[in-house]
This record gives sequence, C-alpha cells and structure tokens, in this order.
Amino acid sequence: MADEKADAAVEVNSIDVYTEKKKKKKKKKTRSNTLNFNKFIYQILKQVHPKIAISSASVELINTYTIKLMMILIQETWEVPNLQLDNSQLQTADRELIATVRVLFPPQLAELAVSAICKAKHTYRVSYLADLLDRNMSLK
Repeated sequence: MADEKADAAVEVNSIDVYTEKKKKKKKKKTRSNTLNFNKFIYQILKQVHPKIAISSASVELINTYTIKLMMILIQETWEVPNLQLDNSQLQTADRELIATVRVLFPPQLAELAVSAICKAKHTYRVSYLADLLDRNMSLK
C-alpha cells in the first residue's frame, strides 16, 4: 500500500516537473522594430546565382545599403517639386515615386526601376482584385 502511494507521488511529481518545463519553453518571440531584408537578399541571390554562397556580413552590408536607399527615396519623394501633398496624405502615389527614381538614378537604372514599380503595382492590383472576387463569391 505504501509502495503504491509512493509510485503515485512520483508520477504526480514527474508530471508537474514536465508541465513546468513545458511552460518555461513557451516564451513569446518578440519582433524587432528594425527593417530586415536578409531573407529576400538571400532569395534573390539564389535565383540569380544558385551555386554562389554569401556570408552573413555581406548580407548585412547589402541590407544596410538597401535601408539607406529606401530612406533617401522616401525623403526625396516628399521634396519633389510641383507635388500638391497635404499633411493628411500619408501615402505617396506611384507617380511621385517614379519622379524621384528618375531624379536620383542614372537613366538606364531609372528605366529598370520604373518598370519594376509598374510591375509591382500591376501585381498588387491583380491580387487585390482576386481577393475581392473571392470574398464576393464566398458571400453568395
């Protein structure tokens, strides 16, 4: 009888220890507020050159350059002359971004960037319309 109580106590204690370990492991992951394009840089490299490897320091350098370039584009977009932006308009249209790209980049690179902007805009609109159609079809 005493052995059964001891076995039951060991089982209860082992279950408690197991659940405590499980609770300790369930910590929430916190996201950092910094921009990080490392995953995308690596994916693009593998699409262009599948056999070439890249170090994490190189990826961080490209990431830093990308963030700086984006910040310059955003700052210059707000300073483009002949734009009638008011403080209530927080988003820039594609025409402001295209004008900024044409000012900042050399002509050949600017044309590539403009075509990429137009392609991204078209892809976004197509996916947005497809989502709207899916929602409307599910409502009927």
